[in-house]
Amino acid sequence: MVCVVLVLGATGCVELPPHAKTQMVQAEKEFRSGQYDSAKSKLDEVIQAYPSVLETSEAYYLRAQCLANRGNRGAAQSDIERCLALSKNSDLTARAHATAGELAFEAGDAKKSSEHFRQALRNLPERPPYDLARFRYGVCLAQMGEWKNARDQWDAVVRGYPGSSITGQAQRMLAWPGDFFSIQCGAYRDAAAASKQAQKMRSAGHSARTEKRQRDGETLHMVYVGQYLRLNQAQEALGRVRQHAPGAVIVPQ
Repeated sequence: MVCVVLVLGATGCVELPPHAKTQMVQAEKEFRSGQYDSAKSKLDEVIQAYPSVLETSEAYYLRAQCLANRGNRGAAQSDIERCLALSKNSDLTARAHATAGELAFEAGDAKKSSEHFRQALRNLPERPPYDLARFRYGVCLAQMGEWKNARDQWDAVVRGYPGSSITGQAQRMLAWPGDFFSIQCGAYRDAAAASKQAQKMRSAGHSARTEKRQRDGETLHMVYVGQYLRLNQAQEALGRVRQHAPGAVIVPQ
């Protein structure tokens, strides 16, 4: 068995022994059938015995999936980072970056998530489930105020995945008329009611406006407050707006 000096500075073997490979194959089958605990147990043994072997990067990746599916996202993140440190396989590295991007996205870290998605999408094949990665990459970019690049990602989803369940979400994001977030304070069939709500928000010191939107074949009069380039700016304002419009939400979403 050929051995090399790993990036982390420890001497390790390139390949796992046959019994460990067999155990990983069994773990993957169990993972795919939803037996996350059993799969993780097998992967624990492989990782404990061969923590720095290059092929163990696959075990770290798969165990991260098991942990994430069990809701242990902190441990999943740790395993993904270990996978990325060991992996020399471009496909595995791309998949690991995609997983790291999803974990960071769900944790609300748009900057970290976008960087992982950016690296992942260099080498991921253009097929599901990576339409979700591209869509969420766009969401992260928008949250950071990079609206043009965000729209490029959503447009790629619409063009590249016409039958995907994500396509509708991408189309809704593309339909938003501005490169900013707003806070929606109401949706009314009656224009006068919308105007009344907008005036109420203005009287409370908010910059409110009304706009017409088509929803399911009918015209609605929307009341919006503010135009915020980045999501965190809208989030900072949301609490103040909700003092006068308790059901207010940030759009687009």
